[in-house]
Amino acid sequence: MKPRLAGLACAALLALFSMPLRSPAVGTSDAPAPAAARRERALAQALSAAQQGDFASAAKALEPAMPALAANARAWRLLGLVRLKLNRSALAIEAYRKSLVLEPDSAQAMYYLGVAEAQLGDAEAAFAWLQKARASRRYDMTQIQVEKDLEPLRVDARFAALLPTARDFEHPFVEDVHVIREWDGEAAGDQFGWIARVIGDVDGDGFNDFVTSAPTKNIGGPGGDNAGRVYVYSGRSGALLWSADGAPGDQLGTAASRPRATPTATACPTSSPARPRSTRPPCTRGATDECCSGCTAKPRATTSVSTWPRPATSTATAAPT
Repeated sequence: MKPRLAGLACAALLALFSMPLRSPAVGTSDAPAPAAARRERALAQALSAAQQGDFASAAKALEPAMPALAANARAWRLLGLVRLKLNRSALAIEAYRKSLVLEPDSAQAMYYLGVAEAQLGDAEAAFAWLQKARASRRYDMTQIQVEKDLEPLRVDARFAALLPTARDFEHPFVEDVHVIREWDGEAAGDQFGWIARVIGDVDGDGFNDFVTSAPTKNIGGPGGDNAGRVYVYSGRSGALLWSADGAPGDQLGTAASRPRATPTATACPTSSPARPRSTRPPCTRGATDECCSGCTAKPRATTSVSTWPRPATSTATAAPT
């Protein structure tokens, strides 16, 4: 099944890492108590290690801090994920169950309990939890197609029933909404639609355009997994205006900033006559939009697209020169 921009939710793994894993405030003082500081430091260390794929170090940082984090459901989910990645299935199940005591409606915990049970070899328990996650309608069940621990379940007829159907996407909004246009991703597992931002009028047709991404797209070739791709579409026609690819492992398009104005770098020639939009010359490298439009101020819209888990960022300009 093709992932759809209107139908896909965020992937649980990246969603967990994007959440601030802060525990409840202790006391009324502005300065954190030593115990609270140690607790926050342990969470930060575990999160950083998990983002880098070092789950052993994440467990080492988080396990000793869990008595102080016993009331933090997100911390239990992070610990469950870490244990799951270390193939400590039974301990992962224990952590996720404790998170459900604190937040009983967590679809993420239900999903990963199913994964942990499958890893443990209990297909019946795995399907029970996965069916609960699907019934919640708050989890992207297309992830089962790329979840390696669920591969033994694929031959079971119940596996296909977990996937969303076309009917699930018929009414994706709470409000009464008329869907004007939809865009399909290029391949399952790309996470197409991870971000969606209006970035202004890129092609000069008077309509706002937008950027979206597929941060886990495999661009192809050796080591091409998780390079990511960013797409800019016309708001008027829906056509793809341009795209940009990341390098292997970049996960380009994991996040994007709000549109911002690029500061003017070049003054308009004093002899430049004012021209209507329809007759202005095309922009050239080094020229500003003000010069192209006859000194009518029109700052370019840009969007900064960051990579994950690397701290470096790449910038995609909405009006490429």
